[in-house]
Amino acid sequence: VDALAAWGSQQSVQQWTEQEISNTLFAWAILAATTGGDIASMRTLAQRLFQEANRRGAQSFQSCVDGPRHLGKLYGAHLEALHRGLPGGGLADKALLQVTKKVTAEHQQDISKQQSQ
Repeated sequence: VDALAAWGSQQSVQQWTEQEISNTLFAWAILAATTGGDIASMRTLAQRLFQEANRRGAQSFQSCVDGPRHLGKLYGAHLEALHRGLPGGGLADKALLQVTKKVTAEHQQDISKQQSQ
């Protein structure tokens, strides 16, 4: 994990796709939640990726391939960032945070409807 984080930290995240950003943040959130630890190198990469996501904003993620799925991943990672006390707190762009919450709530409603049928 440290080697992956070190590699990611050396990359220009401005060249990453929205999918790469959301997938990496989601992977960070899962690792942080399941290991109970906070790997410093992954935390640093997560901070950089949240900053990049905030810089790009909601429209960028909404228009990417499979946008709703990636918005959901961002929201999950945001919640873990808040839980872990990640400096910067995850999603700071209000429009991006709002759309991630909305997409996640809609997805949860769809799941509830499917389960009740």
